[in-house]
Amino acid sequence: MGGKKKQPNKNDPEAIKEAGNKAFMARNFQEAIKQYTLAIEVASDSPSPIYFANRANAYLELKQYNECLEDCNQAISIDPAYTKSYYRKAKAFYLLDRLLEAI
Repeated sequence: MGGKKKQPNKNDPEAIKEAGNKAFMARNFQEAIKQYTLAIEVASDSPSPIYFANRANAYLELKQYNECLEDCNQAISIDPAYTKSYYRKAKAFYLLDRLLEAI
């Protein structure tokens, strides 16, 4: 049997997000970022805030805090009630030693 990985449906942002989630769980954060970015691009008309928040989490793991903050802000602008965005934003501020902003 070939070692070819099954690719998610390139037109289904949810399937692409799931591929990102699998990569994240395997601690392959660069691949996760790639998949979440693809999901955002495919759903360009109305991307889910989850795509940005998940990509923010992968950036957080890679210590790319400014990218994390940008994605959290994007997620918040789409859905201000999605609380994971605020948590990840606060964590990035904390890790940047920007404690007042973290609060």
